[in-house]
Amino acid sequence: EDEIKRKLVKEEIKNTIYVIPKPTAWLITNLMEDVVNRGTAKVIRDFFIGDAAGKTGTSSDWNDAWFCGFTKDLVTVIWMGYDRHLLTLGEGSTGGELCAPVWGRIYKRVYTDVLKKPPPHFPPPPNGVYETAICPYSGKIPGPNCPKIGEYFLEGTGPDGVCDGVHI
Repeated sequence: EDEIKRKLVKEEIKNTIYVIPKPTAWLITNLMEDVVNRGTAKVIRDFFIGDAAGKTGTSSDWNDAWFCGFTKDLVTVIWMGYDRHLLTLGEGSTGGELCAPVWGRIYKRVYTDVLKKPPPHFPPPPNGVYETAICPYSGKIPGPNCPKIGEYFLEGTGPDGVCDGVHI
C-alpha cells in the first residue's frame, strides 16, 4: 500500500496519474471506438466525424438510457429516463437510439461552433499493443476459407489456433 501511495504521489507531481498501464488504456479506448464506428452508437457518425469512443446503456425495464462518450479532450454523458420507475421510455428504447444521436449533434456543434477547431485524434497504439488478422466468426487465426479483419491485442495475448473455416 505504501509503495502504491509513493507511486501515485510521484505521478501526481508530474500532473499525470496512470491507474492502468498505457497499453491497456489504449486497447479499452480502441474497443470503445468500435461502439461508435460500427456498434450500438454508430448513429453518431451521421453527425460527428472526429475520433470518438463511448458506451451505450439501457436499463432492463426501459426506464433509463444513456451514452457516455469521449474524445481526446472532452467527456460527456447523455442520460434520458425517469427517476421514478413508474414510466418507461418505451419498449425497445435504447441508449444508442435515443442518447447517441444527441451526443453526436452536441459534439459536432462543440467543435464547429464553440471550440472552432477540429477534434483531436486518439494516439496510435503504444508499445505493448499489436495488430493481427483474425477470423471475425471464430476469433481465431484465419484459415484459408475465412474472411479476415484486423484486431488489436496486448503483447503476449491474441488468437489461439487456426479457424477450421466452418462458419455456421
